Formats: sequence, C-alpha cells, structure tokens
Amino acid sequence: MNFMVYSTRMRINKKSSFLLFSFLFIGFVLSLYFFSSLISKYLINQQIEYFIGLTKTLAKNTSNAIAISDNYALRMYVNDVMQARNSKYCIIADDKGKVLQSSFQDKKNEFLISILVKESLLSNSVDIKEIAFFDEKVLDIVFPLIYVGSKWGCIKVGFSLQEVKKKSILVNTIIFSAGLVLFLSFSVFFLFFPGIIKISTLKISGLKTDGEEHRRFVRVFVDIKTDIIFNEENKYLGNIIDISVSGARVICQEKIEQNARIKLKFKLRNNDYLALPGIIAWGMFKDDSSLYGINFEKLNMVEKIELASFIERIKIKQEQILRKQMKEDIL
Repeated sequence: MNFMVYSTRMRINKKSSFLLFSFLFIGFVLSLYFFSSLISKYLINQQIEYFIGLTKTLAKNTSNAIAISDNYALRMYVNDVMQARNSKYCIIADDKGKVLQSSFQDKKNEFLISILVKESLLSNSVDIKEIAFFDEKVLDIVFPLIYVGSKWGCIKVGFSLQEVKKKSILVNTIIFSAGLVLFLSFSVFFLFFPGIIKISTLKISGLKTDGEEHRRFVRVFVDIKTDIIFNEENKYLGNIIDISVSGARVICQEKIEQNARIKLKFKLRNNDYLALPGIIAWGMFKDDSSLYGINFEKLNMVEKIELASFIERIKIKQEQILRKQMKEDIL
C-alpha cells in the first residue's frame, strides 16, 4: 500500500478513536448530571409535598377548633407541628392579625411574629415560597382558614429544606462517584483491550482495512508459530503469516482438506495461549509447503477481545518501527 495513504488512514483511525472516546465521556457526564438532577428534584419535591400535606391537614383541623373555640386543641396542633422534623415555626392568626397560637413563646419574638403574620394576611389563597429566616432559607407555607365559607385568618408554617438538600447533594455525590468509577473501569478495560474500541471505530467510520478484502477488521503481517489441530487428535505445525479478527493465512507442510474444521493454537504472551476455531476456506499447494486461508468462526466474546487486543499490540509496534524508519530516512 502507498505509504502516504497508509499514514493518512492511520491518523484518521486514531482521530476517530479519540473523538469516539471524547463523545462517550461527555455524553456519560451529561447523563449523570441529568439523572442526578432528576433525583434531587424528586427528593426535594417529595419533602415539599409532605410539608404541604401536613400544613393542609393542620389548617382543616384548626378551622374545626376555631368553630368550637377550642384553644387547647389549637395549642396541641401547634405542638404537633413543631414535633415534625425540620419544622421552624407555626403561627395561627385571625383575619385582623391577632395571633391565637404560636410556636414562639418568648415575647422578644413578637416583632418577628407581627412581620410574618402581616405578610400572610395579604394572601387569599395558598402561598408557598422560600424566605430568609435568621441564618437559613426556609419553605414558608400559608393556608387560609375557611370558616362558614369565608376566609377567617391563616395558618403559617415554616420548614427547613436544609436536610433534604444535603441529602440530595450526598445522593448526587454517590451517583457521580459510582458513575465515574464505572467509566474509569471501562476506560482501563479498553486500555488493556484496545482492539474493542478499534473495532467500534472501524464500524462507525466505515473504513476498510489493508487489501480491501471485504473484511471489516485490521489485518497485520506476522510470523507466528502455531499448532493446527483437527479431529481433536491430529496436530500439524505451521506459521501464521497474517491475521485479523476474521481469519488468518497459514503456511504448513501438510495437506489439509478444504472446509475442514480446525483450531489454531498460538502463543499470545508469556505462557498464555489462544486456541481459535476456524474452517479451511481455501488452499494453495506446492511440493514442500501449502498456504491456507482460514476463516475464524464461533468465537466467543473473550476470544474476540483477546485476539483484537493481540492484533492491536502488533499493529502499534509496527507503526512505531515505521515512524522510526521515517525519521531515519528524513535525517
């Protein structure tokens, strides 16, 4: 193949791999952010719904207590609300601003009570908002008290959202941490098995490999000793001269029938061996040796990953040698 074409294709493949990884990372982070935002909103909305339901029930009971002038019941309702987690204040007032019951027992808080009540009397409907209360933001809920079909006063309750917001932050942190650990785990996996991401890149880019042989995967030229096993008993020695994820070409001194089912067993690294099932697709025979084309078939995922990684390592070494030779030629 022309060197410039090969070099250009090599850069395109690497650029495609980098772009694919970048898009995956950005998409993964955005998905985590979107998912964590949904969880946060759900947790906060659930808490707000609980506070609203509690205040609504209190407003209904308060209206009944007012109808029979039961001040003791009003006192107990306020105490019950203050027993709830995250409750900050509870005020029951009539339509003239007179406070009937309040969670503030200290007279020093009368000015604060008057401000809170005066603001609430202006509303004729349910009013829910966040307000500043001392050193934090609280959810302020105002329900009008309906007596004999008309507004008689209001009940005003404040709840802190600080706890649920802290909880949502904790949940978000856990989601992001777990997500990043998962992504980094996959990244390390692809680092050790780069052939997988290479295969994905080739599928997306639509690039064909050396020789344009109607194969989808990279084919590298090698010289690897291999055992050719067939019938689970017979074994011949041979040499692999090129290999891809889809098949290989092997030189052997023995003659093997076409369409025979065989296994190629060769060394990957150290003492690790790979035995790949295949079929003899074609053969070329000479006096002293034979050349066979072998198509791999029924490879499981582990075999595909190991083979793709093996091929990618060889390809990287060959590219490094090629670059070194280019620099020497230029110099």
